[in-house]
Amino acid sequence: MDDPVREFKRGPWWSWSRFQAFLRTELGHLTTVHASDRPWQMPLAAALASGLPLMVGAWFNRLDYGLASSLGGLVFLYVPRTALHHRMVTLMACAFGMSACYALGLMSHFYPALMALSLAVITLLATMVCRFYAVGPPGSFFFVMAAAIGAHMPIHVPDFPLYVGLFTLGCVLACLIAFGYSLWILRLREPAPIAPCPRPRSTSWCSTRSSSACSSAGRCWWRRRWACSVPTGCR
Repeated sequence: MDDPVREFKRGPWWSWSRFQAFLRTELGHLTTVHASDRPWQMPLAAALASGLPLMVGAWFNRLDYGLASSLGGLVFLYVPRTALHHRMVTLMACAFGMSACYALGLMSHFYPALMALSLAVITLLATMVCRFYAVGPPGSFFFVMAAAIGAHMPIHVPDFPLYVGLFTLGCVLACLIAFGYSLWILRLREPAPIAPCPRPRSTSWCSTRSSSACSSAGRCWWRRRWACSVPTGCR
């Protein structure tokens, strides 16, 4: 049998053989099981981070509160494989970002005309920040999902602080579970090295050395802020 990828590239796009090769290729991708180096404790801790708030909400017959808090437990999935101090700082930063996205999504619920625009801005900012700091998978997905779920939650204005607090408590619980998980797992395996911080890039106008570039004090401050190549007159 020929290679499905080679068959897929052969012939025009509307041919039946190319369609069959495409189906075989996609079916092969869907049925392939890849080996994972993740420890079994990680999915268990992730299930606890999202399941415990839901269980507590069901116990007190307030499943809506449990759902809001369990959504914040998804921040556990952003635990990196680095040292303890770095992974906890990263996780708390992600928890703050997810709480902010959820709060902004809830606020957009009260202004339906601006809901789509606010979700677009949240998606843009979350994707830019995650790409700048090289946040690993799932990236900006859960930030946008938290904002989208918050934008469509049927709540009233007095309930806004309550649901933001429930979401934040879910993030705090996830951070505590991640701390205990990290203490255990770092005894079994070595942490991954910390990636270097991203360096800012200077713009084209920032590297110019013309005399007119030093006329604005604000521009000189911006050059110092981003560690650009600044003429002597701007320092």
